[in-house]
Amino acid sequence: MKPTYLYKYVALRSSDESIQRRLTDLLVSSRLWFASPSSFNDPLDCKPGFSFKNSTETELNRLNIMRLKYLLEKKVDLSFVVHYHMRVEGRDLTANDEIFQSVLLMMQQEAREQLGVLCLSQRENDPVMFYHYGDKHRGLCLQFRTEHYFTQTRCVHYSDEYPVLNFFQLVKSRIRTQKCI
Repeated sequence: MKPTYLYKYVALRSSDESIQRRLTDLLVSSRLWFASPSSFNDPLDCKPGFSFKNSTETELNRLNIMRLKYLLEKKVDLSFVVHYHMRVEGRDLTANDEIFQSVLLMMQQEAREQLGVLCLSQRENDPVMFYHYGDKHRGLCLQFRTEHYFTQTRCVHYSDEYPVLNFFQLVKSRIRTQKCI
């Protein structure tokens, strides 16, 4: 069951001009800021591992084409691109390959920078959250009604294990989601 309210802990004052502007936007213009996961204090946040198990030859070829396009768009050193392409064509490239992983990490980092995440809490009086995100108890805890605006929210489930997602299942579900919007 979805909660009736969600809460956001914020600093009331900040020497960081962008944080102050976001608070003003929120309070005056009702605009929320969706932060890039690359700005989070946890470097592993929103950075799952990817699995390519049970991938078809067509899917792997499509992935390699995506990577080559990415490398060319980013104007990566041409010798690296050629070396990568030769390894792909020779089928000498596996998910454990160093080049394969480095290109995947570059793509993953860029994707993290393009994402926006809104962090909310189900608890309105959490002293730890208030300390970390509410300027050491000097900030605000804002309450949002969920019925109209937060229908797509999802709970975060923390785990001791690093998440591993099947790359192609994720891409397929993302395409289906985009078609529904």
